[in-house]
Amino acid sequence: MKGSFFNNIGLKLLALLLAMATWIYVVIELQQGATEEKEVLQSILPPYRFVSKKLPVKLNLAGEPMKGYYVAYDKISIKPAEFLIVGPKSIISRMSSVETQPIDISGYSKTFMTDVSVLTPTKAIIKEKFITVTIPILKERE
Repeated sequence: MKGSFFNNIGLKLLALLLAMATWIYVVIELQQGATEEKEVLQSILPPYRFVSKKLPVKLNLAGEPMKGYYVAYDKISIKPAEFLIVGPKSIISRMSSVETQPIDISGYSKTFMTDVSVLTPTKAIIKEKFITVTIPILKERE
């Protein structure tokens, strides 16, 4: 048993050195990747102080549904309903919501679902660019 530890000691030391070299390489690559990401963000959003803020989505509807129908605003579904936005403090601190591109509901007479893009201010970043909206259009009661 005592002799088995020292068997092939050269190969065991070589394996240990290769494992350590691999570990050092991975650590250096991970640090370099983080540095590159930070440099990219700083090139997009130069020397401002970065902040992040979770904001609700503000739906932008245009037009009117078909005569005799209405939008049930309290039943509108927005997914996701909030966005995490990152950007200069001077811009993000003034924002209270993230607005969508206009959705034209002219002539609709039934509930529909659509994907719509979200408007972001210049020099700000959000992870997702689209949301899914379900707009319930109901017939007016007489």
